[in-house]
Amino acid sequence: MAVTVSTACAEEAMHVFSIAAQPLSSALQQLARQSGAPLFFAEQTVAAKRSNRVKGSYTTRQALKKLLFGTGLSYAITPDGAVSVKPEDAPVQAPFNLLPAVMVAGPDEDAGPDEGDDRYLMDHSSTANKMDTPIMQTPFGIQGTTHRTMDDQQAISVQDAIGPNVSAIVPSPSALSFQTFSIRGFNTGNNIYMNGLRMLDSMGFDTNNLQSVDVLKGASAMLYGQVQPGGIVNMNLKRPSETSYYSLQQQFGSYGMYRTTADATGALTPDKTVLYRINGQYYDTGSFINHGATQDVLVAPSLTWHPVDRFKLNLDYQYQDRAIVEYPGLPAIGNRPAALPVNTYLGDASFTTSPIMRQKRNYIGYDWIFEMSRDWSVVNRFYYQYQEMQDSYSGITALNPITGGATRMMNVGQWPQGTIATNLDLRGKFETGVITHSALLGFDYYHMNEPVTPFNFGLGGYPAGAFNIYNPATYTGTGVPANTKPLYIQSALGWTAAYAQDQISFFDDRLHLLIGGRYDSLVMGNGFGSPSLAEATHRQNPGNATSTVSAWNPRVGITYQPAPWLSIYGNFTQAISPNVSSPGGGNSPYPPSYATQYEGGVKMEFFDKSLMVTLAAFDIAKTNVIIEGTNLFSAPTLYVNGMPTFLPAAAESRGVELDITGRLSDHWSVIANYTHDDVWYTSGQPYIASGPNATLTTEYAVAGLRLPNAPADMGNFWAKYDADGDFTGMSAALGVQALGIQEGDNANSFQLPAYAIVNAMASYSFPFLGNRVTAQLNIKNIFDKTYYAAATNRYNILPGTPLNAMGLLRVEF
Repeated sequence: MAVTVSTACAEEAMHVFSIAAQPLSSALQQLARQSGAPLFFAEQTVAAKRSNRVKGSYTTRQALKKLLFGTGLSYAITPDGAVSVKPEDAPVQAPFNLLPAVMVAGPDEDAGPDEGDDRYLMDHSSTANKMDTPIMQTPFGIQGTTHRTMDDQQAISVQDAIGPNVSAIVPSPSALSFQTFSIRGFNTGNNIYMNGLRMLDSMGFDTNNLQSVDVLKGASAMLYGQVQPGGIVNMNLKRPSETSYYSLQQQFGSYGMYRTTADATGALTPDKTVLYRINGQYYDTGSFINHGATQDVLVAPSLTWHPVDRFKLNLDYQYQDRAIVEYPGLPAIGNRPAALPVNTYLGDASFTTSPIMRQKRNYIGYDWIFEMSRDWSVVNRFYYQYQEMQDSYSGITALNPITGGATRMMNVGQWPQGTIATNLDLRGKFETGVITHSALLGFDYYHMNEPVTPFNFGLGGYPAGAFNIYNPATYTGTGVPANTKPLYIQSALGWTAAYAQDQISFFDDRLHLLIGGRYDSLVMGNGFGSPSLAEATHRQNPGNATSTVSAWNPRVGITYQPAPWLSIYGNFTQAISPNVSSPGGGNSPYPPSYATQYEGGVKMEFFDKSLMVTLAAFDIAKTNVIIEGTNLFSAPTLYVNGMPTFLPAAAESRGVELDITGRLSDHWSVIANYTHDDVWYTSGQPYIASGPNATLTTEYAVAGLRLPNAPADMGNFWAKYDADGDFTGMSAALGVQALGIQEGDNANSFQLPAYAIVNAMASYSFPFLGNRVTAQLNIKNIFDKTYYAAATNRYNILPGTPLNAMGLLRVEF
């Protein structure tokens, strides 16, 4: 009787479960771990079957019922409290595979390919301090987008993944061609990070082989070198899994969009010491913009070698071939975008579609970790990337706002680019009395080189012809003449750095003090060359067109946890970012920009750590901001030592942001954020004596004006409902993206109107022949709102996408 009572109590005890939809074998292991119940099953019984998601508080019986629904399997609980999984109506057999929880206790780093698959919340991150630290103990603002979020929103680009889900971030004007962002008012430039190493985002990365995307807010140069002070975006690659998993997905949508993706992972050896994963995609789509098109092929295999518990090596390769028709944007008339249909293409399609803009990228990288002891480990990351770029662009250079008469320029060129990046980290934990230390010592090396290559510009004496924006077919030019002399270009950029950091924890692990510093030595190369090949080659000499700068970047942070669910934090950080442009061909680049940030906030966890709320206030000051005329034909009015130059400016970003991410209940998930940010030039050029029109032409920064593409107010909301019972597998979501008025240029001569767009999703997942099938529909901009996402200047405004739909059919087995 005692055994019977004990077993009954165990069966009725409530446990908190968080099990993603995944291969059934790994799901059962997680159930055993989270319930503490020994579990028996035969591998051949669960092979090729998928589990249902189980999230929330349930008894073991309730959790098993939800997990096994639709699989053709049932369960029985033996007299000693163990669980046996078997085919329906089959007798209970002797145990085949015993999985007591004690055998699999601790972090489950290889829980399956869909690790965290049903969660919007990211509660740990190594991006903030290069160690896997709970976000509640991290004294910095960091948010991220999980694999589940990207799936639910059908996010294809990195911009799609983070734009609607993270506060204080908006797309840059080049978002259709490149994936660059404005974070806390400052543009990130053509840079992004992958697995903690800096990349050049020449033409955009895809989410197909990404597990998650992190956004680290603020000046983070202490860990990542030359970065803009608003923050960085770090992509985390999918990794091979011991559990076999295969997925084939087909997407289709508006404007002829067609995307096929595949994902496969598992073990290559019986002892599971060698694992593999391969992701691939073919993507082909038109655009709401006339002549717009994108094609993309990506193949991304990876291997994991794990010969012993203390050593693991990941090896990655990526091949990407991406081609797009570059978009020149729409012009402004007066203080608003021109009254043109948003599908208007004002480039010369006969030129930009042949040759098309194209990038071929080859990437090979690795990372390994060796655990020297329980508390000390060494991590090394490395990649080499070689890409070939072909550019083809035409855009407006002058416009009569009354008649609509305009002229275009063109450029065409191709160049190779090689990049090497590596870093070595020593990580360790130790104690000094009652104080616990988490220490980090690291070394970084980065080098990018673009050798001397020819590039044809339709500049000055080679305008590309006149036309009228209200009738683009009136083009009268002849394109770039065949005898146009090329401009030979060479660029180089690199740095070496060493850094150290210590996070000190005391008072029963409630107070955490982080102190770190980094020493950088940067070599910055000039990006423009000479009509003479000999002169351009000569400029490769580091003494002719490069400058070397050394800098010390400290950061200090503090986190206090008066309760496990509440953290109060603050930080002080500095950053250095290069100005790779120069005052003239053959001259060294401008000195770099420097930035300082003060930030403070609170972080809170609710509903058994399934929902996180972060409220932050920040103040970022950036100096030595070099603003050149965005009109390449304008003549600068300031000369230094006989060379044309531009006065450096200073800017400040001061704001607050709120992020809410996670689950409200077993059925409801939410992502909500809001940002208020005042971003303005604190010093810069005075108005030019010839009047405001000259200032508009040259686009100099003027003290007191707002930075472009930095709305004062913005917010996002996304709520998802997951059904259960007879409707298990059905989900629906509704979202809103809203941005306030944005200044379109440095001169604040025109504005992009405020807007709000509504998005929705519906999906149904169900078992079919032992596999899991998902059908999904996403509709974006439901009310077909006309809006403008970003602008470079008065001649290049990026319109937003009208009403569009995207369908998906995915089979997992």
